[in-house]
Amino acid sequence: MAGLRELWHLRRGEFLIALATVVTVAQIGVMEGIVLAVVLSLIEQVRHTYRPRTRLWSPNEEGKGWHTVPVAPGIFASPEILAYRFEANLFYANANRFTEEVLRILSTQQDKVRGLVIDASGIDDIDYSAGKALQQLRRQLHERGVRTALVTVSKTLKREMDRFGLGSAEESVGSFSTVKKAIHALEQELASSEGAG
Repeated sequence: MAGLRELWHLRRGEFLIALATVVTVAQIGVMEGIVLAVVLSLIEQVRHTYRPRTRLWSPNEEGKGWHTVPVAPGIFASPEILAYRFEANLFYANANRFTEEVLRILSTQQDKVRGLVIDASGIDDIDYSAGKALQQLRRQLHERGVRTALVTVSKTLKREMDRFGLGSAEESVGSFSTVKKAIHALEQELASSEGAG
């Protein structure tokens, strides 16, 4: 009971799975309860990866760093620069959500967006369908004149992003290990392009 109480306070979804398992074990049997727990846990995992949490980076109130906030219009990491975080692996079931949300965020801003940081530090893998969606997103960002910077700490993911053209495209300023470095690189790139223009 103590464990169930703790689950109720910390993870409501897991509490419901545990409660269903307890009822099934008591009413039907142990094996059936275990099978139900496994199936419900898999469904919960798929639900999370299908609709993962997404965030935007926004300056702290002190102005000495950034923190994540829910996705909403008008949130910039720096003037003309958005920083978007996706917190799950990219695969066929959520890739369109990723690209559609990025494009919707760009379209709903009242101020012009010239730079986009894609914080991929929460992504471990990209399947083929997601890679194709990223290629399409890259073309659309290029058409809008949006420069990009990629944040990833995984060399494997960086290679995958490069293979699909997101990290190494001509409109990309590169891949970085932190959001701060990516934002500063975009700021410098946008400032230099303004000076050249």
